[in-house]
Amino acid sequence: MFSPKKTASTIILMLFLSFPVTSFLIFPANATDDSWVTLEPSPMGNNPVGVAAVGGKIYAFSWSSNQEYDPTTDTWSSKTPIPTSRILFGTAVVNNKIYVIGGQTNTQIYNITEVYDPQTDTWETKSEFKTWREFPVVNAVNGKIYVMAGIRRGIVNAIGISVTEIYDPETDIWTTGTPIPAFNGTPGEVSLEILTSAVLDDKIFVIHENTTYVYDTNTDSWNYGAPFPVNIENAGAGATTGEFAPKRIYVMGGYISPRNFLNNQTYVYNPETDAWTTCTPMPTLRYHVAVAVVEDRLYAIGGNNGHNYITVNEMYTPTGYIPEFSSWIILPLLLTATLIAVLFKKRLATTASNS
Repeated sequence: MFSPKKTASTIILMLFLSFPVTSFLIFPANATDDSWVTLEPSPMGNNPVGVAAVGGKIYAFSWSSNQEYDPTTDTWSSKTPIPTSRILFGTAVVNNKIYVIGGQTNTQIYNITEVYDPQTDTWETKSEFKTWREFPVVNAVNGKIYVMAGIRRGIVNAIGISVTEIYDPETDIWTTGTPIPAFNGTPGEVSLEILTSAVLDDKIFVIHENTTYVYDTNTDSWNYGAPFPVNIENAGAGATTGEFAPKRIYVMGGYISPRNFLNNQTYVYNPETDAWTTCTPMPTLRYHVAVAVVEDRLYAIGGNNGHNYITVNEMYTPTGYIPEFSSWIILPLLLTATLIAVLFKKRLATTASNS
């Protein structure tokens, strides 16, 4: 005889048996946590690279070249070239547009701002900032772009730039912020090309050797975070957002000051504890590595191995990473639900015919 209680028990049992399969698909084992994989090399050649991520894709720039990398297919494709050919610039993203700021050629330093729209594959020139520089530290926070530090090469030596300039894309206007503090009491010394930076929430973290400078964009003021574990220079950095991995800053590569040897260690900063620790080293020794973040995975692209600029592209998956619920996972869930519905319908039909 038909028993609703028994039928319900059968459905629950089938759902329970299907859960390990679906849960494995949704929440795979953390075998890839804190690990690196090697991906398709960039086509940029023997040049320094600047990168930015928009819409799940990475855009790499060098001289006039503009290359798009798609992490889902592990492929590169060429896009519209940069109007002003240059290197050693900074990049920032606001409203899904990439701003390429400053930089230099072999004979000229620029104070230009050019913006790239990946959706239309077009470039536009914006207003110039006041303090022309190369190697600027460039970050976007809450719809504004902050340009810090950098150098201006002279005939005899390089002049460090400590000026902070703030750009508002809505008004196309530049204003001035509080300069980065002097390092070891020497004005301008901190403002060389060896700085590393990343953004967490409303703060910009700038690392020079073993000092962590913290700029609060809400108060236009500087403070200090926990000292960096080593005297690092010219490393790459990126931050995870907390969406797929815990909020952290990752610093990788560079060289140990005073430029004694290359470094491939990966360091992680926890803002909750204000502490630096280490995780799995980057496979390739290099400095001047460009870092982009897509869905809380970090892509380390290019850099210099001490002899030449290289095209290496390596991806780091942080500890505690939880993958996105992909649309293809819905299929096994629908199949399971359909199977249960069919069995339930057959059970009802059998019960009705026997009654």
